[in-house]
Amino acid sequence: MTSNPTTKSIVITTAISFSIAVIVLIGAVLPAEFGIDPLGTGKALGLLDLYVTDTTHASSTAQTDDYVTHEIEIPLSPFESMEFKYHLAAGAGMVYNWDASGEVLFDFHGEADDAEPGEASFYESGRKRHSSGTFIAPFSGKHGWFWENRGTKVVSIRLTSAGHYDHGIEYRDRSIQQHAIGTSN
Repeated sequence: MTSNPTTKSIVITTAISFSIAVIVLIGAVLPAEFGIDPLGTGKALGLLDLYVTDTTHASSTAQTDDYVTHEIEIPLSPFESMEFKYHLAAGAGMVYNWDASGEVLFDFHGEADDAEPGEASFYESGRKRHSSGTFIAPFSGKHGWFWENRGTKVVSIRLTSAGHYDHGIEYRDRSIQQHAIGTSN
């Protein structure tokens, strides 16, 4: 037969529980969540490493070019290929999305302004119907996509982008066409 707890035992248990909670708060929670380490336990247990004050994973860079948006519809006949690139300064960014009506072979790459012919940096490649993302130019130059329709039907690609670039360039059938891109409001 068990006896009911006495008021004294409840008070003692509550005091012990409260003391343990305060010790955990001061010794673990404050160092890990707020970077406050009055007892030194956060440093000793490595809990201070959990408190992140470093903003290297999130950054903001002011852009000098105007913010622009651009949208283009690109038809590709069976076994036809083409490229579309934007000229971005180093550190400039853009958000992009492209959708194709059928699967295309593609790569996303960039060529520095001072690159030798054939020299490029590749960011993504494969076979898809869609791709989207955020891109920050690692160097000044032309950055964009190569698409090839390996199918037997016409494929239409809709490219939409917004960012800090000054013009677009279309490479098709051994010709180069500049696309002037206006500023957005």
